[in-house]
Amino acid sequence: MPLDFDAASSEYCTGAVTGLVADTVGTISLWCRPETLNNGSLFFIGDDTGAFSHFLLRTINTGKLYAHIIYGGPLRSVTTDNVVYAAGDLLHIGFVQDNGGTISIYINGVAVPNTVSASWANRWFAYLEGLATLNVLSIGMNRDSTPDLPFNGIIYDAAYWSTNLSAAQMLRLYAGGRIVSGLPLRMAAANCKRYWPLLENTGATTKDRASGYDLALTAAPDWISRAGTIAMPAQKRLMGVY
Repeated sequence: MPLDFDAASSEYCTGAVTGLVADTVGTISLWCRPETLNNGSLFFIGDDTGAFSHFLLRTINTGKLYAHIIYGGPLRSVTTDNVVYAAGDLLHIGFVQDNGGTISIYINGVAVPNTVSASWANRWFAYLEGLATLNVLSIGMNRDSTPDLPFNGIIYDAAYWSTNLSAAQMLRLYAGGRIVSGLPLRMAAANCKRYWPLLENTGATTKDRASGYDLALTAAPDWISRAGTIAMPAQKRLMGVY
């Protein structure tokens, strides 16, 4: 029961940042299907007051993946070296920063080459924590000042950890999600701070199964039934979330 985001209608989900303590490491993963090549925000955390301090992970209309972090002005970015998606592709995306500031981007369980604009050491979410304006997390749109960069496509789930998952963990997450016997990776890991499996199929909120920080749906992205024409990732069924 994923959500279909229509970029033309500026649809997104939003929720609280409370309790997101990442120090200098972190991992984001999500399943998605871009319906077009577009500059679409997948995951945003920061402020919506115009202070321009935030983290953003998004697709690029050239078929690449991009992320940046801004803290009061300076911007540090990372972009995949090669095209990693086409319109209609089903993708498992992983974004990881380790203790040394090294960025790894995974597409369908495999790390892909990327180029960074400057060092990401100590530039994870903790870098933003001291900001009184740090107040919003969103999926499907950039929420810095004026919301923009709406994603055009389907998001099947999203998760965030306050640790850097290993290459083996990212591969297992893509292939089935089980690194602890009988338990999905997302729910087994104590440092999984957010997990939205997008299971509701109706309504204006979606539950966070890790910490209870639900997301509110804005501008009514469409719930897509599992019985519909959109194929669901087999990996999620293996994880036991369907």
